[in-house]
Amino acid sequence: MPTTRAMEAQFQTLLEKLTASMNAIMGEMKSDLTASMNANMGEMKSELTTNIAEVNTKLTNVNEQISANMDELNNKLTANKEELKSDLKGIGDKLTTMDKKFEEMEGRIESVENKFEDMESKLEAKIFEKPSIKLSTYDGKSSWQVYKTQFSIVADANQWDSQTKACQLAASLRADAADILQTLPETQRLDFDALVNALELRFGEKCVKDYSRLQLKSRQQKVSETLQELATDVERLSHLAFSDCPTEVREVLALQHFIDGVRDPEIQKALRMTDLKDLKGALLFAMKFEAAQQATRKGRHPIRAVNESDTSNSSVERLERQMRSFMNRVESLMSQKADGKKTLKCWTCGREGHLQRSCRARQGAETNSASRKEVSEKLINGHLVGRRLPDFGKPHFQVCQISTKSTGENGIFIMGHVNELPCNMIIDTGANVSIIRNDLAQKLKEKLIWTPPRVVLQTVTGEKIDIHGKLKVNIKFGDTTYQHAVYVADIADPFILGLDFLKEHGFTLDFNKNELRSIHEEVTIFKIKHRTESIRQVTANENITIPPRTEIIVPGYIGNDVSFNSGLIGSAENKANGLLIASTLVDLSRKTIPVRICNVTEKSRVFQKGEVLATCSPVTCVCKSSSLLLSNSPQQLTPDLLENVELSPNRKAPQKDCSKNLKTCFLETVAILAILQ
Repeated sequence: MPTTRAMEAQFQTLLEKLTASMNAIMGEMKSDLTASMNANMGEMKSELTTNIAEVNTKLTNVNEQISANMDELNNKLTANKEELKSDLKGIGDKLTTMDKKFEEMEGRIESVENKFEDMESKLEAKIFEKPSIKLSTYDGKSSWQVYKTQFSIVADANQWDSQTKACQLAASLRADAADILQTLPETQRLDFDALVNALELRFGEKCVKDYSRLQLKSRQQKVSETLQELATDVERLSHLAFSDCPTEVREVLALQHFIDGVRDPEIQKALRMTDLKDLKGALLFAMKFEAAQQATRKGRHPIRAVNESDTSNSSVERLERQMRSFMNRVESLMSQKADGKKTLKCWTCGREGHLQRSCRARQGAETNSASRKEVSEKLINGHLVGRRLPDFGKPHFQVCQISTKSTGENGIFIMGHVNELPCNMIIDTGANVSIIRNDLAQKLKEKLIWTPPRVVLQTVTGEKIDIHGKLKVNIKFGDTTYQHAVYVADIADPFILGLDFLKEHGFTLDFNKNELRSIHEEVTIFKIKHRTESIRQVTANENITIPPRTEIIVPGYIGNDVSFNSGLIGSAENKANGLLIASTLVDLSRKTIPVRICNVTEKSRVFQKGEVLATCSPVTCVCKSSSLLLSNSPQQLTPDLLENVELSPNRKAPQKDCSKNLKTCFLETVAILAILQ
């Protein structure tokens, strides 16, 4: 049924009434509830207040009881604590006393055990004692590092402790090393480390590497040192100097220093020419070479300075002097007996006024004799003099007094020919005669001239050597031949030119220019330690351009370390065709070397600074005669200057004419220089 406006109005009215009634009911219910709730809250509040008061009363009573009980407990605990303290103190005293007694007992037991162990160890040591290694002494002269290593090995083998090491080391010191003990305080004398540090400071090697390198650099074989000793020392120094290097590098360095230190130039040269890998191989090769040398020089007693003495004349003169002395003494005794007075007279010099013990002549003779004994054995070509011959001490031998000088590597020699046989001749102005070695004399196949036994060879130290005979030889340096008589004896050098040869043929020595001069020629002197130098290279001083078909003189440089004064300029082997180098004798004492070059090609040639221009060979002898230079005419010279020149056949003919003109120019220039000289 559809609603109408009247129905909606009624429904609205009904709703309002219902709402009003509900509000009234709700107000009543609210007021009732409020009243009942207030009443209940008042009752509950009063009950709670009563209960709280009762609880507070009970709590107060409980607290009072607890406080009383706590006071009682505290009193009881305090009393018990005091009792416990007193009891614990008594117990602690008893424990301390017992600990002391236990410690005393333990100490006694340990001492007894130690004594027992010592006795047991002593008994075992006596029964099973090992033989101890003896320790050598140290005097400060040998190597401290070697002795220190040896001492460590012995100490480890003997199982020494630090104090025992100090005692043993102090007891082994001798001479200068023992003085170290006086420099140490008494508290450090038995301190092994302090003693080792003091010895290290005194005898140890400071800056071992640098010091060992310096020693290696200057290490040379000593006079009485064998090759094995030299190799051992070089290996030791190499290990110290190059300890941080690889083993291969150290072996190479040791090998090089060993070769440089070998004293014999022949052995050293052989070592340099042999392909060696290590020091042991070099030592083995050097020992074999030395043994071969000794086998080829059996029975030799090398000498240098010698003199010739005639024993028969000296013996006659000695007898005459003795007779005159005897007659003088007889006459003196007769005169003294007649006069009845005693005159002081020396039996050494025969003069009056002093006795023999105060004679100056005798004192001078004794001084000279002592100085001669102190002269070291002479060296010959890097070798020691052989075993000394017995000194017979016969008064009829006349000793030639010469100045003593060091030979060996400081000696000098010249290059020449003996009967067309090449030979290096030692120059010795201290030798009165010239000597040739026996094996070299046998190669000449000449008959020896018999020499009487009264002729002997004698050194300045009184050593004598028998001679095999005399030989007349032809000695040649350049183009001049000198005939001279020489003695044949067992010496180390192949030939010794004595003072007799130099005086007889008018030779003079010029050490400033290293020349042996005569009226015919100038012979170059070489030092034994340098030997003869090989061909040297001549380089350009500056950049030079040689135009085609031109001849110029180019300034060259050869260096300052040349030991010969004269050289012969020649063509370099690696030079290209088309250049002609004039063979020229040059003076190497000048800084600039003139090199005459002819460019016969059609192209310019450029030489850079430092490039090799030519070669220079050492000249052993320069003849002063100019006849040799003018003996050949230009037509007699070999016409092969253009043999290897790359030119066409049509252009070779003019170049041949040019080469002939150049030949004439060269020859005329050399002739003019010879005339000016």
